[in-house]
Amino acid sequence: MKRSFIFIKNNTQGFTYVELMVSLVLIGLLASIIIPVTSVVSKQQKEKELKMALLEIRTAIDAYKVSSDRNEIADEFKTESGYPANLKVLMGVPSKYGEKRIIRFIRKVPHDPFNDQIKNPELSWGLRSYESDASDPKEGKDVYDIYSLSKGTGSNGIAYRIW
Repeated sequence: MKRSFIFIKNNTQGFTYVELMVSLVLIGLLASIIIPVTSVVSKQQKEKELKMALLEIRTAIDAYKVSSDRNEIADEFKTESGYPANLKVLMGVPSKYGEKRIIRFIRKVPHDPFNDQIKNPELSWGLRSYESDASDPKEGKDVYDIYSLSKGTGSNGIAYRIW
């Protein structure tokens, strides 16, 4: 006598509870890794922008001082120290050698990336005059240096204000 076995195939569709839980755990694990990495990358990008902006403005201030020392800038835009009176004059001052000739040191004043509350780029920076000390910067008749008004600390452990 011949025996025949009948196999019944269950046609259940979908995922089991265990499969769903494993998938959710894996997604949660990936999210917990990605979120901190994106915040670090964002901070590093802002720090890079801050370095570039500080370099650009400080270079323009130094170029203004050189032009002032060479007596190339019109007398009404000169200060006693030879440094610019404000950041706006870095975008263009009349030359002493012709009214139509403008000397430009910077195209536009960059914004402090860590100071988003102030919309005007010239007001987003702290200004240090020639007469003030580096450890205690104060505004004055001229702009000798700039600094960030942010109270944060960089990834290198140094406050942005000191950069």
